[in-house]
Amino acid sequence: MKDRKIEVLYPSYTKKAISFTIDDGNIKYDTKFLSIVKPAGIRGTFNLCSDRLVTYGHDFYKQFYSQYEVANHSKYHPLTAYDGVEYKVADTVFDESCADPAYVYPVSGKDGFYMVMRPNGWREMVFQDMFLQFIKEGKDELEAVFGEGKVRDFVWPYCEQDNSAAKALIKEIHRSCRKTGCTRDSNSFNIPDDKYSWSYNADNRTLIEVMEMYEAYPDDGNLKFFAFGVHSWDFERDNNWHLL
Repeated sequence: MKDRKIEVLYPSYTKKAISFTIDDGNIKYDTKFLSIVKPAGIRGTFNLCSDRLVTYGHDFYKQFYSQYEVANHSKYHPLTAYDGVEYKVADTVFDESCADPAYVYPVSGKDGFYMVMRPNGWREMVFQDMFLQFIKEGKDELEAVFGEGKVRDFVWPYCEQDNSAAKALIKEIHRSCRKTGCTRDSNSFNIPDDKYSWSYNADNRTLIEVMEMYEAYPDDGNLKFFAFGVHSWDFERDNNWHLL
């Protein structure tokens, strides 16, 4: 018998896949987004915060996202404390007009929430114990909507955060984790080796440029992976739905 070559392919017998990863859940713009990608047969993941599924009933959300994967984007979408950083808590509630970036400030009316200065401005944060609670509750509450065992992956709110306890919990209860940022072709469009530290290749502003790179990328024998994100309303904000 002659030697046989076994080749692993995606469905439709291709080596290149296209997917999307869309954060936060916005029914208005997710609807517009799906009106474009669904007819093209593009599948992907919607990364949802369980506390935001309140405007419509659970049956609505389950049906709306029924043909797509749903991932845990953490309940309440906060940042958390970084390993080895000492946070000085101010004794006054947050007022951006006079806030000192050296402190974190309690948020009025939200026990356990603080405002912290990050490179992209003031953001809400919670300390580690509460963040771990929100990871667990986010998964449990999403699965109460979409079904037990249906929420298998995690997506960091804002960005990957330097908190070892959170990373350990994510690995314990989720099969993969997405960080943030456009990787473009930095890994030759290969399927990520580290399933707990991957990201999308392009956002709405770089979509066409990176897509053309992906389309022209030569066959090196490996399966290729292209995902774009990160919010459906980004296309509305930048008035570039036509690129999608």
